[in-house]
Amino acid sequence: MSGIIGVSPNMKSGLIGKYPAGHLIQTEYMSYSAYKTWPNSQAYTTTNVTDSITVKEATSKILVLIALNATVYDGADAAYYKLDESTTSLSVVLDTYFGAATSNCTSAVAHYQYYHDHNQSGGTTLTYTVNMRAHSSNASGIRINDHFVANNEVSSMTLMEIAQ
Repeated sequence: MSGIIGVSPNMKSGLIGKYPAGHLIQTEYMSYSAYKTWPNSQAYTTTNVTDSITVKEATSKILVLIALNATVYDGADAAYYKLDESTTSLSVVLDTYFGAATSNCTSAVAHYQYYHDHNQSGGTTLTYTVNMRAHSSNASGIRINDHFVANNEVSSMTLMEIAQ
């Protein structure tokens, strides 16, 4: 006998087999520091800011935190960002008009968050990807990780599974 009442291998915070609401179940993090520029196209292209998480609880939600080291310049008028997840067919536009440049440059580390109600069973892997495109056909002025990289301000994604 252990002397500890109510403890079992399945216990999670006092409830057998269940995390309490708001509990952070797991976290995944990735960073991407490579420089990337876009071709002359208005089609969405991956930023290579992508990460996966394997769901542990079917009723949980995923909090997606994104930091994009973005630059719009050389006549490109703006950039659009989109978050995609292929298992659940999630496709949500994060920003429809980041930056605005003529002959000058707009650079910033843009932050986005999305709370995803995935409705997937435990063991399902969800892969999130940030895609980007130019507003106009002058896509040569759209880049990520062009500035600030020396200060460790790279593009990144954090995925947090949160109990409901």
